[in-house]
Amino acid sequence: MKKLMVTSLFLLFVIGSAFHVQAQDWLIYDASVLPTATGSGGDTLDLTNLADNSPGAGLIEEIIDDPDIAGNKIFKYLHPDGKRMYRYYFDDAYADSEFTMIARVRGENDPAYDRIFDLQWHNGIAGTRDELRIWGADSTFELEKVDQVVQVAETMYNWHTIRIVVKGDLSTVYMDENPEPVISGVSTSSTTSKYIKVGDGSGEAIGGYMDWCILNLNGAFAPGEGPAIPEGLFVDGQVQPVEPDWRVYDGSILPTETGSEGDSLDLTNLADEAPGAGLIEEIIDDPDIAGNKIFKYLHPDGKRMYRYYFDDAYADSEFTM
Repeated sequence: MKKLMVTSLFLLFVIGSAFHVQAQDWLIYDASVLPTATGSGGDTLDLTNLADNSPGAGLIEEIIDDPDIAGNKIFKYLHPDGKRMYRYYFDDAYADSEFTMIARVRGENDPAYDRIFDLQWHNGIAGTRDELRIWGADSTFELEKVDQVVQVAETMYNWHTIRIVVKGDLSTVYMDENPEPVISGVSTSSTTSKYIKVGDGSGEAIGGYMDWCILNLNGAFAPGEGPAIPEGLFVDGQVQPVEPDWRVYDGSILPTETGSEGDSLDLTNLADEAPGAGLIEEIIDDPDIAGNKIFKYLHPDGKRMYRYYFDDAYADSEFTM
């Protein structure tokens, strides 16, 4: 089971997020089992069918613990030689030429591996096919059949959410739910098949990790369109600006330092101030979310509270904390 995000703050301050979702619209692989075990493992995106199946002796495919998100599992796929792809055939109900495929992936930070996963789709109703190749070392995206390559600023050795939107012959790729496409193109490579494939179909050195992969056959949905990504799947995204109406304490510094360190929720004023000898107040690294900080407050005896006074602009009797 994937954790979306949990950010712990001091006492009553908890920030969370949840998606309202129409999960039935998505076929889901959540990487808690190998793709070859999805048919019986509960995943609705059944990737048990193997394609281009001539694996090399160096193939490693295993489910491992996510080092960044406690309780999360990820699929590790290292394939320096040979080929193996995991395929999902569209069922008979698919009668359109539009669909959306999203995967959360990162590359193996090792120069021995050329690329992360190859993501391939055959849109038989439109009659065309294409493949997204992601190169880790120089952070480039290639639409293989369009013969178009784009370099991005972000390192692909970090996690990224890749959204592929297919509308007939046109394929458009987005990263981390940014509304601006990374790459887009019209394919003229023909096919009558209807499926997606993930893995290594070229025989080149592929090394990557997958947190999840989902497919929606009901339309071509850009970021912010269509049904939400299912709840419980971690989604990489752009950092959103803080809305000015909110006073914010983010747990990166002690409450007593907020007045001069940028937090708009100034908690420097101390109330009920009679701390005991056992008081511990410190900022520590979040063990569950890489790069996050949390405020640790242990107080077995005595009293101390951090107070924020409403300013003169507050003239109502309603507020939200």
